[in-house]
Amino acid sequence: MIICLDPGYTRYDRRVLYVTHDITDLLKRGDNAVGVILGNGWFNVLNRRRGIGTRLPVRAAPKLLCQLEIDFVDGRRLVITSGADWKTADSPIVYNTILQREVYDARREQAGWNLVGFDDSTWTPALLVEPRTGPSLRK
Repeated sequence: MIICLDPGYTRYDRRVLYVTHDITDLLKRGDNAVGVILGNGWFNVLNRRRGIGTRLPVRAAPKLLCQLEIDFVDGRRLVITSGADWKTADSPIVYNTILQREVYDARREQAGWNLVGFDDSTWTPALLVEPRTGPSLRK
């Protein structure tokens, strides 16, 4: 499943949008893997040449909060959330902005990075961040 530019634009200093997807058809009996490439989208826009982005209230690296809810036929429910046990690595996408372009370096590709059995021993633990609330949203 490939999803681009989702969710849409919002004033991130006031609200954060989220999306849900039914991945039932992607799950298999046994082990499964989740892989995410997180880009800037509308969150981290900068285009000084056009004067766009310098006025936006949010300029920071994008973040991911993921929750998988799996309902089994026997009534059990398994909830998997992103956290400290998730790992991260740089992707071949070395630059991206919705207003300019994407720079992709194919030499940085890691075949099978999103598949069960991939050796992620050189990856680093995901950085846990606290949500920003109230007046601190504008910092």
